[in-house]
Amino acid sequence: MTGYLVLTARCTVGMVFLISTVTKLNGRAGFLAFLDWLRELTVVPERWVVAVGVLMVTVEAVTLVLLPSPATYPAGLALAAVTMAFFAGAAAYIVRRGIAVPCRCFGAAVATPPMGRVEIARNLLLTLVATWAAAVAVLDPRPASPAPAIILALLLGGALGLVITHLDDLRQLFAP
Repeated sequence: MTGYLVLTARCTVGMVFLISTVTKLNGRAGFLAFLDWLRELTVVPERWVVAVGVLMVTVEAVTLVLLPSPATYPAGLALAAVTMAFFAGAAAYIVRRGIAVPCRCFGAAVATPPMGRVEIARNLLLTLVATWAAAVAVLDPRPASPAPAIILALLLGGALGLVITHLDDLRQLFAP
């Protein structure tokens, strides 16, 4: 059973990192929009914006490369956990400083509320999921085996990742 849960966690985290990476690397315009967002946060000195942007995308891409392989997915989950914990801390810092900037982690949305508790909670939840899955993968590395359950875990993980990356859209859809 835990093998399926770990696979679902890998797919959820993988989908989140895939969407985040693809939207940032969606052509030159996508990356420049991401760099503009980093500038708008006013927490990264101008001379470091490009380096921080490249580092963030590189870490997300490396995580994506590590997650599919049975030999490297525990490292991918651990890297995802560290990354998401950092993002949660960064979001909390931005909110605490009173910087009212929408989250652009998954591309430029038309109109989203400023970063707040939802983004912090999302990142903390992903930190916990990735940490748990990495620990289980190391302590009990038995893979999931029956094909129908693997397909279900893949679909569920992908769907959860999509929901997580579109929380702002869902919030606006159901907001009064």
